[in-house]
Amino acid sequence: MMINIKELKGYLVINKASLDDELVQQSGLFFNVGEAYIEAVDQRDALKEDLGIIEAELDSEIRDKAELRDESGRGL
Repeated sequence: MMINIKELKGYLVINKASLDDELVQQSGLFFNVGEAYIEAVDQRDALKEDLGIIEAELDSEIRDKAELRDESGRGL
């Protein structure tokens, strides 16, 4: 679910003349924002995990290449 923050800011204004309706609407909006937050955190965590895997793979490749270079006598 993609949430447009600018659109949601408009919902922050509460109409005092219809507080009952506003209470119902605000709780629904709060729920939707909470759900979107959970999805965003899940996505962030998954991407963070992917990044960790990529970093580990690159680290391994770099170490392997350095080891081969050292073994062949072409060190620093």
